[in-house]
Formats: sequence, structure tokens, C-alpha cells
Amino acid sequence: MQWDGTEKHFWELAWQIPPIAEMLAAKAKRLPGHLAFKAYDTCGLPIEVTEEIMREKGWTVDVAEFERLMEPQRARSRKATMFTTKIMGEA
Repeated sequence: MQWDGTEKHFWELAWQIPPIAEMLAAKAKRLPGHLAFKAYDTCGLPIEVTEEIMREKGWTVDVAEFERLMEPQRARSRKATMFTTKIMGEA
């Protein structure tokens, strides 16, 4: 599934979670960071867009959890960039 920029698509992605988790998130009005990360990782949905959509609904996003999940991905990206630079030479 690729992000197409619509709020409807966001909700379809966000609620692909078990019903119990959905009920807990709805009660707290807080989108878990792992769902924001899933939206970013699988569909390229920026965290800022997720936060804006949630804010419009009166919800928040667990950005701290999102950032914890992003750090290993950032480290892999840095490592891949270093490898590519060594192979391709510095520009």
C-alpha cells in the first residue's frame, strides 16, 4: 500500500490493527508511535502529516515511540550511504 495523500487512506492504514488496540487508542485519543512508524515505513507518510491529521481529530501521536523506532532505520541508512560513498567515490 502506498500513501496517496488522502485522509481516507490514512485511516484505512492506521486502523489495520487488532480491535482491542483500536479501542485503547480511541479511549486515549493518542495514536501509538508504532502505527505512525508503520505509516512512514510502509507508505512514506511523514510524521508531520500524521500529526496534522491527528491534531484535526483532537488526537495526539506518540512521537517519542516513533523516534525510538526510527533510530535503527536512520542508522541503517547512514551505513548504506557510507557504503555507497566508498563504492562510488566521493562526489
